[in-house]
Amino acid sequence: MRPSFFSFLSCLPQLHTDLDKGDSAVKYTLSGDGAGTIFTIDQTTGDIHALRSLDREEKPYYTLRAQAVDLDSNRPLEPESEFVIKVQDINDNEPKFLEGPYTASVPEMSPVGTYVTQVTATDADDPTYGNSARVVYSILHGQPYFSVEAKTGIIKTALPNMDREVKEQYQVLIQAKDMGGSWGYDTDVTFSPVWLYPNLKAYKKPIKMATKTRMKTQQKHDKSAIFKVTQNRDENVTKSSDYFWS
Repeated sequence: MRPSFFSFLSCLPQLHTDLDKGDSAVKYTLSGDGAGTIFTIDQTTGDIHALRSLDREEKPYYTLRAQAVDLDSNRPLEPESEFVIKVQDINDNEPKFLEGPYTASVPEMSPVGTYVTQVTATDADDPTYGNSARVVYSILHGQPYFSVEAKTGIIKTALPNMDREVKEQYQVLIQAKDMGGSWGYDTDVTFSPVWLYPNLKAYKKPIKMATKTRMKTQQKHDKSAIFKVTQNRDENVTKSSDYFWS
């Protein structure tokens, strides 16, 4: 016999047999998951009740068996009826980030739309019922420098030419919120622009460019030299000139 299914929120099924003539000669029994501790049956009417509140995240299903028996002899009057109680979900959990706070780096001067990192949050509510477990992401603080994809949590650059010399760190506050609209959870992400050419910082004087010359030309003076580095005397050389090589 296939079990019957019931969604539980506030009511439970009633067991009844045609052999019950109303003369109190029949009683109903209950066995299975939580019988006597979580669920009880009225032996006279067959009504089934929950003794306490149920939490779907604790246990989503209960399998119970009920039977009508003779009051005096306890002889079964009918075969057992098996049914499954499915606990209906409500939006009682907030999204939570798997990690956090997050840190990430991005090359300075990156173009708009450069991938930086991804944040992920999960919700313990039932993903098959309503929108309680569906998470969307948004930026509470950190615009206009970065953007976040609402469905994936992927964070990208939203402004070009972020310069480490101008700002060494960016703080972004990301919120994950369930689509049921009741719960939201925040996490911090710290971004640090990475210098494109960190080795150039070793030079104390500004260098306009380093020019690669042919090996044969340099061998007259130094057999091991393959580069010729020259300083440009132009007075207009700026600090940013340290970054240009050819």
